[in-house]
Amino acid sequence: MKRSLAALVVVAMIALANTALAQDWQALADTETIQVVTKDEFGKPRETTVWLAVYDGHGYIRTGATRWGKEIQREPDVVVRIAGDEFPLRAAPIGAGDATFAAVTDVFRQKYGFSDAAIGVFRNLGGTPTIMRLDPR
Repeated sequence: MKRSLAALVVVAMIALANTALAQDWQALADTETIQVVTKDEFGKPRETTVWLAVYDGHGYIRTGATRWGKEIQREPDVVVRIAGDEFPLRAAPIGAGDATFAAVTDVFRQKYGFSDAAIGVFRNLGGTPTIMRLDPR
């Protein structure tokens, strides 16, 4: 019985944290970087520091042809670390033809300026980048 109650408390705490984060994405719009924890093919965690874009009340991340991007394709459930707090989230890819894709690309460009343009040259060599919305699990 105690084990079931403890599990229920943990689930409730995660749900509250995800709800709070979903409501506070706009408050994180000026956050330069976050950490995304993925798992490699052997289940070993990999932490990657990435840029964050906030658009229309949602957080977005982006990658080119990277190992961590392939890990998210294999397993979209990730842990995101922001200012020392951890959030279990799901990375949902946004289609390149979607209007949101273009809008989020603009947010990255406006926020990161020349750095985004310079990195974009190399990122685009591997094809169209992948943009992912960070959703509660």
